[in-house]
Amino acid sequence: MTNEISKNTTALVRTKLEDIKKRLSKMEEAKNAGTKTNGMFHWNGRTRDTQSESKSINIFKTTSVVLLISILGFIMTRKKEYDEAAKKLKINPYPVFSWSGYSIDSWEDDIKTRINVITHESEVNRLIKLRDELSKYVSEEDRVNELLSQLDNYSAISEDAETIADTDCEVFEEIEDTKQTKQLKVSIL
Repeated sequence: MTNEISKNTTALVRTKLEDIKKRLSKMEEAKNAGTKTNGMFHWNGRTRDTQSESKSINIFKTTSVVLLISILGFIMTRKKEYDEAAKKLKINPYPVFSWSGYSIDSWEDDIKTRINVITHESEVNRLIKLRDELSKYVSEEDRVNELLSQLDNYSAISEDAETIADTDCEVFEEIEDTKQTKQLKVSIL
């Protein structure tokens, strides 16, 4: 009976560790998601502040959710005023609103992504702590199997890289051959 409990516990630990790895991986993907702006917000809307670069804020570096909300609110207000001004001037159609060269949707996407990263940071730390704690209860055999699996993945990546490098070398050799052929043709003419 004790051996059966041990097997069940071991299987449960493995399952939970896999779940934690998947969640951490998804959070890492979200953190590294492509951006739509360069992240440099300027209160005056210019791409470069002529007075001082200290007035710009890198939204990808700030940890203040309040500041990020304020920035998006500021841009939303500017867009609303822009649209109202175009309407008042009876300009239709009129150029699309942008701030520092990026649309409001682009700013909103990047700010949402950054807020998710900030708010999930404590979750990531908690998951890492749980992973480390659970890892203590993984059998030595399971640890060895995990290391072997990682080694297999690394070997597959290395083989892919070698194949790509070999292909690149062949292409480079073909290019060199083509250059030499062209040079020979030129010399003959």
